[in-house]
Amino acid sequence: MFIKKFVSVVSLLLVVSSANAALVTLDFEADLTGTKGASYSSVDSDLLTFSGEELSIRDYGHQSIGNALGVFGADTGVSLDFSVYVDYLSLVFGNDDPGFPETTAVLTLFNDALQVGLVELVYNKNDIADETIIASGFGSFNRATFIYETGTTGLAEVIDNVTFNTVEADEEPVVGAPAPSSIALLSLALIGMGLRRKVN
Repeated sequence: MFIKKFVSVVSLLLVVSSANAALVTLDFEADLTGTKGASYSSVDSDLLTFSGEELSIRDYGHQSIGNALGVFGADTGVSLDFSVYVDYLSLVFGNDDPGFPETTAVLTLFNDALQVGLVELVYNKNDIADETIIASGFGSFNRATFIYETGTTGLAEVIDNVTFNTVEADEEPVVGAPAPSSIALLSLALIGMGLRRKVN
C-alpha cells in the first residue's frame, strides 16, 4: 500500500517538474523576409528578442536552413534577450567563410548583468549552416550574446534553428539546479529502496 502511494506521489512530482519547462524552437520560416532594424522578435515566439546592427531575415542559401536571421553592420554580434529564464540554448550558424581571420564562435550567457557562462566553438570555415553551438549546464540565464571572434574584417553572423528551454518564470535563477532527469533518477532510487525494504 505504501509503495503504491509513494509511486503515485513521485509520478505526480515528475509530471509537475516536466510541466515547468518548455522547449521552444525558432526557425524563422513564418517570418516575413527583409531588414528588421536593430531589435526583432520572431513570430515563432515573443519570449525572445534579438538585438544587433542591421538584422535581416531571408534565405541565405547554404549559409542557412531556409529563412534565418543575419546580423550585419559592426562587429558586435547579436544579443538574445529572454523575457523568461532559460537553462538551455542552442543555435545553428553559417557564414563561417574560409577567407576571414575569425575562427571561433562565442556564446556568452548572462543572468541580468552577471556573466554565468561562456561557450566557444572553433568552427570549420566551410560557409555552410552545419554547426550548432550549445549552452547547457550553466543554470538559469535570461540573456545571451553570439558573435564570431573579432578579426580584422567583420564577418556577418547568420543564425538559424534557435532552441531554448524555459524554466518557471517566477523561479529565481539558480546555478546548478537539478534537471528533471536527476529528479527522476532520485525517485527511482527511492522506489528501489522502498521495494527492497518490503522484500526484506
